Amino acid sequence: MSEEIEVLIKQVEKRVILAIRNELGQETREKREEKRYEGKVHNTKLLLRNYKKFKAHCIESQFTAKSLIDKELLEMIRDADNADDNRVYIESIMRTKERTAIMLNHIKRVLDFYEYTASESNDDAFKRRAKALNYKYIKGMTNNEIADKLTIHPRTVDKDIDRAVQEVSPLLFGIDGIKLE
Repeated sequence: MSEEIEVLIKQVEKRVILAIRNELGQETREKREEKRYEGKVHNTKLLLRNYKKFKAHCIESQFTAKSLIDKELLEMIRDADNADDNRVYIESIMRTKERTAIMLNHIKRVLDFYEYTASESNDDAFKRRAKALNYKYIKGMTNNEIADKLTIHPRTVDKDIDRAVQEVSPLLFGIDGIKLE
């Protein structure tokens, strides 16, 4: 084979390899974006599913922190060496409670905005999705109870809630909650 042909073959090989790498890179990037979006939707469902528990945690931790402070005072009197450990533990509980309260407030504001937007809309399906989301996660109703209340099939409840979660996700997480196409 002549030298020119070998050079051409190597150039073509490089271009083919580069094209394959670009194609694989694009697929990988798309998969990463899809996975990130699915993660945000999953996190939205987790936050909504645990909303009532978080609320109870905030209320309960107020009492826990107060009783721990009282216990800390007694412990400080008994054992001055443990005072710093107890204080760190109490401060940790208080920080967790504060972060949870901030997140709860954010979730509540997002859900209120979503419900308001739905109520102002002419789209009956949008209004129904907002109600279904509220009934499910805020009021704790079952799918059958929601279906009866909204006079729809229980499977429609799941579909409505799934779509509502996808609509709420960007409101909770900003740009990270949007599926880029």
